[in-house]
Amino acid sequence: MTVNEPVPDIFEDAPARDRDPEWFKRAVFYEVLVRSFQDSNGDGIGDLKGLTAKLDYLQWLGVDCLWLPPFFKSPLKDGGYDVSDYTA
Repeated sequence: MTVNEPVPDIFEDAPARDRDPEWFKRAVFYEVLVRSFQDSNGDGIGDLKGLTAKLDYLQWLGVDCLWLPPFFKSPLKDGGYDVSDYTA
């Protein structure tokens, strides 16, 4: 899957004095297992489109940063841990 939409730089408009290099020490991180989070097309499998549809909700919960574990092409014989092509 390829995402073709550009990601905005949220710090682009912030003055340098407002940028905090240690923001992560106070941030709320939330790990999202995309495959089990939100299905957008009704196939029963979560996907990135489903995740992006819920970003407002995650922000409302107070989430500052999402942690997405890596995902690779897989035959899914072992829940996705059986990587068939780690370079894909």
